[in-house]
Amino acid sequence: METATLRLKRDRRAQPRIRPRDSVRTTPEDGDVVVRQERRDGALVYVLYAASSAHQNLLNTRAEAVAHALAFAESHRMRAWLIAEGHDCVLLGDFRVATQIQDLLERLRAEYLEMPGP
Repeated sequence: METATLRLKRDRRAQPRIRPRDSVRTTPEDGDVVVRQERRDGALVYVLYAASSAHQNLLNTRAEAVAHALAFAESHRMRAWLIAEGHDCVLLGDFRVATQIQDLLERLRAEYLEMPGP
């Protein structure tokens, strides 16, 4: 008679999760809001490029430019980026995923409230 051996299963929760390909992106793409640090006429300015508008906004301070970019990106559900003179890209915020989760939670809450109670 053979002796049964027990093998422990690996805990899959302990394995590192692989991020979706889109969240690993380190550069802006079409549809993102971009704040670019530039020199114009010898002065350092911040130019806000928005994908949904054809014009650019010139801002004098980095804080003002970042605030505008974040507000625009949040209201239009897109990502906001800051690109410095050295071409380093910094993701300021990604409002695409968070809003999808919020929308889903709102739909679930509405469905729950519509259900008749026992």
